[in-house]
Amino acid sequence: SPVILSIKIFRTADEIIVFYKDYFISLEFSALDFTIPARNQYKYKLEGVDPDWRIVDAGKRRASYMNLPAGRYTFKVQGSNNDGAWNKEGTSLKITVLPPYWETWWFRSILGVVGFLLVFAGYLWRTRWLRRKLAEQERVQKLLTQSRDEMEKSRDLVEFRNAENEKLITAISAIFIAVKANGEISQWNRPAEKFFGLTGAEAKTQSFVELLKNHITPDKLEEIIQLGLRHDKPSNNIEIHVQ
Repeated sequence: SPVILSIKIFRTADEIIVFYKDYFISLEFSALDFTIPARNQYKYKLEGVDPDWRIVDAGKRRASYMNLPAGRYTFKVQGSNNDGAWNKEGTSLKITVLPPYWETWWFRSILGVVGFLLVFAGYLWRTRWLRRKLAEQERVQKLLTQSRDEMEKSRDLVEFRNAENEKLITAISAIFIAVKANGEISQWNRPAEKFFGLTGAEAKTQSFVELLKNHITPDKLEEIIQLGLRHDKPSNNIEIHVQ
């Protein structure tokens, strides 16, 4: 019982290959018993699609299938003569439906490789970003540490200089008075304490002008004030007589 096909044959009559775009497949078959052809019967099934045999008469010698998924199938058909004697051996046809390229193993393999490369590239990028961020944090931390060390050194130097100044002021036997820009007293040594009868803590709360106006003549006090406003002349060459 040969098989007559209404689709293109790619290899041999025993196997055909179709593409996923071939939505409709029609298979036509016939038996070689021409005694009473109208009484011939057929049964067929497409393994993987038809669960049971389909029995048809001589007027329906055609099997049609639509939208077959990609895969391999076997179409089997058997025929009977007018006496109802079936050809148990029958015939078969292998059918291969090729999948679209996006469902092929090689395309999925390429996608897997590309996905792996993207993930790996993302991992490398994030690793480098984290390293740069860590290096930047370490650099900033180093700068902060250096700045803190320099500030501590500067503070220690200022404290050292203040201590030396205190020692120097204490060692001066003459009266020593330091005045701020706003006129407040900032330094007041022991001779000044003895002469004016005020401790350093008491003197630092008073104004230089108010404190010395009863001991220095107004013109000499004015001279001292004007001299203090000049930064280009030293103030250690003036003799001041207090009353």
